[in-house]
Amino acid sequence: MVCIFCELSYRYAARRPERTWTVFVAGCGIIVGLWVVAHVHLGFRVSGEHGRLIPELDIVLVLVFVEAMRRLWRKQFLRIPAVVLVILFFLPARIYVKNAYTQFPSSGPLEEQYEYGITKWIAESLPGERVFAVGTVRFWYDAWFDNAEQDGGSLQGMLNQNLVLAYWQITADLNPDLPRLWLQALGTDAVVVAGPKSREAFHDMQHPEQFRGRYTPLYDDGQDTIVYRVPRRSTGIGRVIDARSLDAIGKVTADNSVAKLTQYVAVVEDPKPAAARVSWRSTDAFDVQAEVASGESILIQETFDPSWQAYENGRPVPIREDPVMSFMVLNVPPGSHNIQARFETPLENRIGGVVTASSLVLAAVLLLRRRKKVT
Repeated sequence: MVCIFCELSYRYAARRPERTWTVFVAGCGIIVGLWVVAHVHLGFRVSGEHGRLIPELDIVLVLVFVEAMRRLWRKQFLRIPAVVLVILFFLPARIYVKNAYTQFPSSGPLEEQYEYGITKWIAESLPGERVFAVGTVRFWYDAWFDNAEQDGGSLQGMLNQNLVLAYWQITADLNPDLPRLWLQALGTDAVVVAGPKSREAFHDMQHPEQFRGRYTPLYDDGQDTIVYRVPRRSTGIGRVIDARSLDAIGKVTADNSVAKLTQYVAVVEDPKPAAARVSWRSTDAFDVQAEVASGESILIQETFDPSWQAYENGRPVPIREDPVMSFMVLNVPPGSHNIQARFETPLENRIGGVVTASSLVLAAVLLLRRRKKVT
């Protein structure tokens, strides 16, 4: 399809700059229309969620319609049909025109909003603790407060695919043990559970009854939304763990999740190793203090990325990927440690910055040269 469009565009508009806009509008109409309309009616998918491009399709259709009417208007004998088409196409808009100046109803004071109340309580009562939230609370989780959550509220482009599986099994699986195992494995300290009578709009938690009696309630809004404490040896995302036991578990899948998560949680929540304290200095830097014995490592329940670097007394500390959950494992010798970790800008990002800056400079030079020629 792309090759055909390029070939036709070349034949129609090569060395014809006055046809550039027509080619652009036609291309938008064909490509966006194919993505959205063909996806909705035929199940055709190229990439991503095509249904989210419906607003863009509306804009493209406006451009296509205006360009089509412009070309019809250039022909004297087609002007009347053009006017008729414009009237027909604008008839559905009469409903909007009648209500064009109608304001959206006010949602009321901020303090009375469901999402604000839940996130405010978390910010005041669980500062810095990782919380699993779903639905509209998840969407608005960091709108007013700097709260820590399990996956950042969006699963698109997620580096750690364990988070996708976790979200599904926590919210929808019938096994009542899976939510606890996943929440413990992911270093989550509390969970927001909205019941069927809550003010939550989406009700992602399909089995809220699984949490009653199994978890300690921390907060109840009185309208079927409860924040529960996740049972863990201590809060936070740092753990001192037995490295060999961790490496022997293997990957978690949908089929083996109960068995593998049980083994993983046994290692992570083992009370025998000393504690590891993690304190964030910024979104891209944290400190770790821990006492490590022989055969032990430090687990940071944060997704591994090669750009994370750790240092102790100016010396690099090796970071490897947790083979089970894709978190970070710091391999350190026995003893007391005070480690500083930071996310360093990847090489490809630095190259991209140089290319972008060079492009802007080149564009500025070309514009200045064109001005000089004009004057």
